[in-house]
Amino acid sequence: MADTTRLIDGNDLGGLWIRGTLLTARPVGTLVQSTADNEIYMSTNAVVATYTQITNSGSPAVSATIVAASPYTVLASDSILLVDVSPCTINLLAIAGANKELAIKDRTGSASGGTPLTINAAGGETIDGEATQQIVVGYGSVTLVPNGTEWSII
Repeated sequence: MADTTRLIDGNDLGGLWIRGTLLTARPVGTLVQSTADNEIYMSTNAVVATYTQITNSGSPAVSATIVAASPYTVLASDSILLVDVSPCTINLLAIAGANKELAIKDRTGSASGGTPLTINAAGGETIDGEATQQIVVGYGSVTLVPNGTEWSII
């Protein structure tokens, strides 16, 4: 098992770690802690030693919204929806109001062909060319990104 405590000044992590979770297994840089502002930075080029700040002043980068009633209309602040009710209808924002990816997950494992999580694009818009998409597998999930003209599944 990988060591989640390797957040030590100058150590190569062997992957990208955020709050103890390995996000990628390939080496991406070296972490250093600044003595000037006590923030954590990642070196993306060991030779030039340029650094990018990867903390966000102690605030969580994302938070999850629990969806307990259907239908649910996505808010601009939503980035992760954990759906506790099935069947459920999720109504997406219009592309013009969307500015980040959105992950939707069946948190209870109750999604199925008979009780799907249905994701609706806003009027006239599409999700990978379709007006709706469904999660029909227990614990299934989908991640969507707005591409300017429609939502894309990634």
